Amino acid sequence: MQTTEEYLQTCLDMVANRLRNSLDRERKLKEKVAELESGSMSLKLAICELRKYNEWRRDPCIPNTHLQPNPTVLGKAIDTVVDYHSSRIEGFNKCSTHPDAPHGFDRNGSHNAGRYVCDCEGWEPEGY
Repeated sequence: MQTTEEYLQTCLDMVANRLRNSLDRERKLKEKVAELESGSMSLKLAICELRKYNEWRRDPCIPNTHLQPNPTVLGKAIDTVVDYHSSRIEGFNKCSTHPDAPHGFDRNGSHNAGRYVCDCEGWEPEGY
């Protein structure tokens, strides 16, 4: 059995831990707000936000609305990831928009270019 002093010390320790956790959450929130206000979001933060949303969305119980990600943050995270991936695959699809253009996988062209190459990329319609 705990003495009164031990019990009070345990209570004080619990309050101190909660305060530390609260201050830590507040610090992280301020960092996130500062990053969003700067107009950019790191890829790491964007992926973290998307993972949190995915976990929240797949919760088998009724999802807690307090844990739901902010829609503005979620939108910025999606834009960041899309921009990152689109910059990595820029020029990926150079398909011709001509209705007669042949489409298919050009194995040798793809091997030489180090990316997917469509049969229509070097094709020109007759009469040009």
